[in-house]
Amino acid sequence: MRVKALTEKGISISHHEVLGHYGIRVSPCLHNTKEEVELFLEALGGLKAI
Repeated sequence: MRVKALTEKGISISHHEVLGHYGIRVSPCLHNTKEEVELFLEALGGLKAI
């Protein structure tokens, strides 16, 4: 599962289902550093598409 792969890297996300469609919710905020956002983008880019 892709959510597990991201959480294993220390990235906190929510897994949601809306009208039969599944996805993740990512909410960067003022408390996130540039490095944390870059870590997320690198981890997301490393996941294989469905």
